[in-house]
Amino acid sequence: ASVTRTIRDWIDMSHSPARQPLAGQRRMSPALRIVALREAERRRRRPPQPRRAARAIGVVLAAVLSTTAIALGLVVVIASSVITAMSADLPEPSALAELDFVQPTILYDRDRKVELGRFQEQRRSVVSFDEIPPLVLDATTTAEDRTFWDNGGVDMEAVMAAVAENAAGGRERGASTITQQLVRARLLPGDAVAPGSDRYVRKVKEIIQSMRLTDTFPGEDGKRTIITAYLNEIFYGHEAYGIAAAAEVYFGVGLDELTVAQAALLASLPQSPTT
Repeated sequence: ASVTRTIRDWIDMSHSPARQPLAGQRRMSPALRIVALREAERRRRRPPQPRRAARAIGVVLAAVLSTTAIALGLVVVIASSVITAMSADLPEPSALAELDFVQPTILYDRDRKVELGRFQEQRRSVVSFDEIPPLVLDATTTAEDRTFWDNGGVDMEAVMAAVAENAAGGRERGASTITQQLVRARLLPGDAVAPGSDRYVRKVKEIIQSMRLTDTFPGEDGKRTIITAYLNEIFYGHEAYGIAAAAEVYFGVGLDELTVAQAALLASLPQSPTT
């Protein structure tokens, strides 16, 4: 113990500015001096502990970042594969431009003035965008899809909120945009919307197709095409298909005669058309 203490004293002395033994201190033998010099050299060359810690932290962070990057890459690859597989049987979104609507067959007299008979599966009157009053457009987007003019066919914030609420055991909540409702009605394969089909598979296909539809019909003109098709297609109850037929069935008026209250009521009907 005394030898060790002597070596430590000498090492401390060797690092002091004076480098001279204090009065009364014992002189060190040559052997101990050599050992002390080696110990001092070893200490001098030893890296400071903080640097080792910093290097260790750097290695850990690098490993974490690499793992995260690999995981994100795998997620992207898997998501791309799922989208490709789900899109395989989807109709071309461009089919919207050629969409036709079931309308009644009307028989007239030879002068085409007197209606003799009407045959119809669905009560519908097809209208163009220019025939739809702004009041009806505003009421519809307010009730069904407030982000319609800006979203990419899907409102992801609403989707995530619905998923969280449903997972928490709350009431089942939908998050379908106007584009998604149109896609579900006319632009999905039959097996995706058939009774008993997997609703989650249908929802994924619906989202993919809605985004494809928005890409195919971009900008404000594309939005006009989409909302016009929606307002001609959607079921309003009481055998009324399309907003023009709904205005006639419920209020006996044309679209340009609807009041604010009437337009708001019609806009709310697609959520529960049988009530």
